[in-house]
Amino acid sequence: MMAGKNTQSKHIMHRIPTGSIGCEIGVWKGETSQLFLERQLKQLHLVDPYSTAPYNTPALKERLLSRYKNMIGSDKEEDFQKYYDQIYDGVKTKFSKYPEVRIHRMTSTEYFNSIEDRSLDWIYIDGAHDFEGCLKDLKQAWTKVKIGGSLFGDDYKWGITTLGKPGVVQAVDAFSAEYKVYPKAFGETNFEIKVK
Repeated sequence: MMAGKNTQSKHIMHRIPTGSIGCEIGVWKGETSQLFLERQLKQLHLVDPYSTAPYNTPALKERLLSRYKNMIGSDKEEDFQKYYDQIYDGVKTKFSKYPEVRIHRMTSTEYFNSIEDRSLDWIYIDGAHDFEGCLKDLKQAWTKVKIGGSLFGDDYKWGITTLGKPGVVQAVDAFSAEYKVYPKAFGETNFEIKVK
């Protein structure tokens, strides 16, 4: 779940090739997705489960319900699901006039398992913000992007900015060390990793 806007994604838009096939993991209300469409894409895949189900441990679920109960007006899981359903319906309506957009209401793992390796030009990762979830997204995405394509993401803390999320920072650092890649900074929190 996300609250607020991603104000940093504008910094990587010039890196998105026109006419490309891309994917956004973690869509929320589709504000960043709208910016991607300005790049005249061939296809844009939007992936978000819009569900509490991925929070599959009691501790994760409790943290979610507690963190967002003021925004939802409840800490009951069924009320969260109603809220998610409303957000999803809004996204479907927003992108219904764009034939190049495909909306996938599923987890990132389900989506990655449903597509061919090396079939995308780029993936923008802004879904899971915990270490394990973000690292898993990065590793799965790596095999789905064409050689020479890019993994983009948000919430990585560059320098002295107060923005960024610790789980994402740890995941990107661990991924970079394991895969021997070097993220490039865009704005205060966006990054690009070239697939090789």
